[in-house]
Amino acid sequence: MLTLHFLYRVFRFPVGLLALGCLPVLSWLLYSGHGGPAWFILPFCFPYILVRLTFALWRLPAELRGKGVRTAATAILVYILISYPMTRWTEHYITSTIGLPIRPGTMFKLAIFPVGFVLPPYYTRTEWNNPDLPVHHN
Repeated sequence: MLTLHFLYRVFRFPVGLLALGCLPVLSWLLYSGHGGPAWFILPFCFPYILVRLTFALWRLPAELRGKGVRTAATAILVYILISYPMTRWTEHYITSTIGLPIRPGTMFKLAIFPVGFVLPPYYTRTEWNNPDLPVHHN
């Protein structure tokens, strides 16, 4: 069974890494512009979640697998809903304090890698109102 304790252990590191990006000193160390370690670790968080949940579902008895799949899908949706505002806050904080220009939505795309690369680019209001500006998207 996918218990709350198991889900906590699976999501503790990825959500913790996103939360550390919102803290003043730690975000500077983890997400620095010269290649902080979180930039390299963040794209592996979502595949880590998927692998851990897949193995847990695989080990469940057949009669509990349906409920386990629903629980895992709900947990993944909650992760996506939590990660979006956390990554946007981290982008804002890093851009405003460190001065590293981060395209809006970049960290969210990394937090849900490889699914994030399927998402269309996020246009800011300035880009939307001025389509002739040269803009480079990820």
